[in-house]
Amino acid sequence: MEKTVYPRLLLERFFGLMGPVPLDIEAVFRLASIPSYVQSLGTIMILTILLEIVIQPFLSSLLDRHNRKTVLLCNQVLSSSIMIAMGAFLYSRSTGQPWYLSSVLVVDIYYFVEYQAYAAMAKEVVAANNAGAYNGIAELVSQSPIIIGGVMSAFLWTFIGFSGILLLAGILTLAATPLLFSLQVPFSENHFPENKARQPGSYITGAFRPVLYIFLLNIPYVAVVSGNYLKPVFIARVLSGNPGTLGLSESIYAGMASVTGLIAPLVVKKAGEFRSAIIFSIIYAAGSVLMPLFPVVGLFFIFQASHGMGNPGNRISRNTLVMRKVPREQIGRFNGSVNLLDMICRVAVLSIYIAAVNVLGVRFLMEATAAGVCIAMLAAMALHGSDPMRELQPGMTVGASQE
Repeated sequence: MEKTVYPRLLLERFFGLMGPVPLDIEAVFRLASIPSYVQSLGTIMILTILLEIVIQPFLSSLLDRHNRKTVLLCNQVLSSSIMIAMGAFLYSRSTGQPWYLSSVLVVDIYYFVEYQAYAAMAKEVVAANNAGAYNGIAELVSQSPIIIGGVMSAFLWTFIGFSGILLLAGILTLAATPLLFSLQVPFSENHFPENKARQPGSYITGAFRPVLYIFLLNIPYVAVVSGNYLKPVFIARVLSGNPGTLGLSESIYAGMASVTGLIAPLVVKKAGEFRSAIIFSIIYAAGSVLMPLFPVVGLFFIFQASHGMGNPGNRISRNTLVMRKVPREQIGRFNGSVNLLDMICRVAVLSIYIAAVNVLGVRFLMEATAAGVCIAMLAAMALHGSDPMRELQPGMTVGASQE
């Protein structure tokens, strides 16, 4: 089953992730490049995360109780319909800030559901001893759409309007759905009390140390997604770039991440999941320190490549650890709990960015973010000694005890 299903799962992952990429790059840069829009970019990012925090407990329960293929299908159809409708409405009209903000919201929610559903499906299909190899290939597959979408963005912004990019993103996203109908993924429904399953703190309370441990290892990812606010500002204000600069930088990041998808499983096999996560986090932090110190476009692309190695390498190591250690019946709630802490952290970080970007400057905030990554890795190392993941046992009813 594994050999026949997961190549098709990876193919679906590729097409499912590619569609919104040009829209995401275009909308974010338009907001970041206009001084009066910068604050609204940070605000919509925070509002999106707060909405995701509300959704997360329900999504975690949904992914543990129902077929993940259905969740993916609903997400793709609904999101593509919204993008196509927006593009059709704006076809003969002028665009503006509300439409850019709406696009960021739609794309972020789409990826929020998509990535978690793919992770839950992979747990059903991939054997624990193949987790490292799968995560490496999945990283390559996940980044390939960004390479293509980034290159598309570098050229499309000069030829078609924002409405055209909306229509293109919606059509490409909808085109991924036929693959889902033919994808056969096994699923066994898990039974636990609905009221307990949807309490955000119930699972975290019972599995606090394992969740905290993976959350700390996940801080480079928090830095990357929070940096999606700082980097466009850095490109527009410091590097005097354009949407093409942002698009090419995303392609460079994704290209290096694809290479890392081939290298990281070998590092994981040699050094182990934890050590490899730390190694790649150091690579990411080094690029974060150097990027604002040398504000030159060519060097920025080089340091962006170090981010493209550091964060994906950390993610492959961390995901392999989770796939090996977390029982199948808990995977949705465990990942959801880690994601909940991630989102709370991102709200705090983005709030600081918005308040301080015009006071402390974008370069200072980038350096502070690098310091935060280093502190988190030191905390993870301190927690690692007690092996917190051993607290998760198959069949345990964390956050789902009977009343």
